[in-house]
Amino acid sequence: MKFLYPFIFLLFFQVFQAQEVSDTVFVNIKEYSKDFVFDMKYATEDNFLKSKVYDCAECVLRYKTVKNLIAANKCFLKKGYRIKLFDCYRPLDVQKKNVDDCFQS
Repeated sequence: MKFLYPFIFLLFFQVFQAQEVSDTVFVNIKEYSKDFVFDMKYATEDNFLKSKVYDCAECVLRYKTVKNLIAANKCFLKKGYRIKLFDCYRPLDVQKKNVDDCFQS
């Protein structure tokens, strides 16, 4: 019986891995690759708005985009380069704030 537990865990792990994420689902790219450089200006005060707009410095993209970026980045890594991602997403409320701040200036 004690040999059955590792087998059950392995079976569960394989089934869990086999589940594919829909291409349109938003995911954090850091959960799929650590090979990117990030510059999340809107998660700091170092941007043209001079204020922190995002609550966190996470890079959230559609799964299909993440897969394609990882594939492209592999080519760059072979040549000694890597892709740098800026901000990664901009929710509608943030876009509205940017526009409002621009017109108030």
